[in-house]
Order: sequence, then C-alpha cells, then structure tokens
Amino acid sequence: MADDRKPPLLDCTSPGGADARTVLASQKAWAKFLIEPSHEKSFTLDMTGKVTIDMILLPPGKYYRGDGDAARIITLKNPLWVGKYEVTQQQYEAVMGTNPSYFKRAGVDAALYPVETVSHDDATRFATRASQNTGAEFRLLREAEWEYACRAGTRTKFYNGDSNDTLGEIAHYYKKNDSKGPEKVGGKKPNAFGLYDMAGNCWEWCSDWYADYDAITTDPRGPAFGSIRVNRGGSWGHSAQCCGAAYRHNDTPTRTSGGISLRLVRVPMWK
Repeated sequence: MADDRKPPLLDCTSPGGADARTVLASQKAWAKFLIEPSHEKSFTLDMTGKVTIDMILLPPGKYYRGDGDAARIITLKNPLWVGKYEVTQQQYEAVMGTNPSYFKRAGVDAALYPVETVSHDDATRFATRASQNTGAEFRLLREAEWEYACRAGTRTKFYNGDSNDTLGEIAHYYKKNDSKGPEKVGGKKPNAFGLYDMAGNCWEWCSDWYADYDAITTDPRGPAFGSIRVNRGGSWGHSAQCCGAAYRHNDTPTRTSGGISLRLVRVPMWK
C-alpha cells in the first residue's frame, strides 16, 4: 500500500473534539485503505468457526488523554479492530472450554451477557488461545488505546457529555442499574465509533501494568514490570465517577470479580 493513499489520522484534539460524522468518515476511509468492505466485521474465534466476534475498525488518531490541566495529546499510529461488545460468556466458553462467570443465568442465552469473574491472567490466556485457534493476533487493549476507543472523538467526561444525569443512556452503573449484576451487552447507546458498554456494565482489563503516566506520547504502553494491572470503564456496582473516560483503576492480575470482564483487539495486517 502506497503511503500517499494513506488517510490522515483522526484528529480529536480541537476544543470540541471530533464530531460523529468526522469519526465515521475516518473509519470508512481507513476501511477502504485496508481493502475491507466495511468498518464493521465479524471474525472467527474458535477452531470450529461457529463462534464469531463482532469488531469495529478504529482509525489511527490523536486525542487528549486524561482531563483538566493534566491532559496530554496522545498519538496512536496504527488502526485496530476492537470488540464491539465486551467478550460474552458464550465466546469465552467456546475458546476456553469453561464459563467462570458468577452471574450465570439459567435459561438465558450466554451469548448475550459479558463473561466476568476472569482474572487478568485468564483474559490474557483467552486472547492467546483465540490467536492460536485462528492464526490472527488477538490481545487486550493497551490503556492508551482503551481511552481513545472510549472517547470516540469526544473530550467530555463521558462519551455522551459531562452530566451524570444522562450517563444512564450509555452505562449500567450503581444507582442506575436496578439489577444486581451485569446486563446484556449492547443494551445501551454506543459511542461514535460504534462500541457499546465502554462505560459501566463491567470493568475491562487492559494489557498494561499500572503506573503513573510517563513522558511517551506516541503509542505509549505501561512499564515492563509491575504488581497491579489496569482495568477501565467502571461497572454495574460502581459510581458514575468510575465510568469517566479518564478514570484509572487497577487490580492484582489474579483478582476475579463479578464486575470485571474484557474486550479484545485484533491487529490488522496492513504494513
């Protein structure tokens, strides 16, 4: 692919961020560049080919990570396929042969609910096994990728604005969720990228070790070593604050909880 055909980065750094029309145009331009029929696609996860995962193409871009005076421009140079939803119980069981979820619901389709009660180690093994099954490269999102995916062009506290009053339109979270556990994936409004449940429902493991942000602003990733891993997005059992796009959270890699899940990335072959 010739560099002169490469679309520009999605620039989300203007005071108002990038609007939904601009975001979609960038997704479509990058899908065309990658010779994909659409910026939405299903990929096989298991060796039988019967279980798939819906993914959304995220264009490379630059955005403000964090909020207030601490916000810094981050540049991500590579396109990514990102899971449209949190990984479901059905998808996890098809790959790993087991469903560890605490919130199994008798008579309810496991394809509809996120897998939870998975440690970071479990999540990493799941991505590795899916890669081995398919020959593709699946992994967890890096923290910088996660915030970019969550914001989807926005610079507000949540991806639908700054008000807690409207957070319930996009998120299952404490005081807005009258069930005592996660809800069906995709039950709320998506962000401009077309991703669901980036706020609330379940925390999502990221690949990074947790540490203070360093000075790297292009394709940053966490330190090589650490004792706690990043998870992002808030959950059904946490407050509105935890659902903020910039809110950082962490847990030990072995911790499991009915409020922790994962979302996959598939790395395009494009270079």
